[in-house]
Amino acid sequence: MRARGPVLPVASPRQLSPSPPPAPYGKFGVSASVGLVPEAPDRPFPEGIELPEKDRPILQAAIAAAATHLVTGDITHVGPYIGRSVAGLQIQTPGDYLRQRDHLRR
Repeated sequence: MRARGPVLPVASPRQLSPSPPPAPYGKFGVSASVGLVPEAPDRPFPEGIELPEKDRPILQAAIAAAATHLVTGDITHVGPYIGRSVAGLQIQTPGDYLRQRDHLRR
């Protein structure tokens, strides 16, 4: 069973690079279901979610793109929301996402 919908790593414009992703990226089999969202549209922020101003566009862009997952290693700021669903978006660490995906494939 595959996750439904796209899984989108969201990056700010300064994080985007015109070069292709490094080889290990495809090693985990997620490259076919991944897209980049260069900027977040101006929309209301989910109620009850507290993030620093610099991290808010990442969550907003993932929600606007109708992503099913936001995969992040930002434990400092996003940590309280890891393992939770925010506006229909499952927030997970990379390890949690890969473990869940591999478990669903069995």
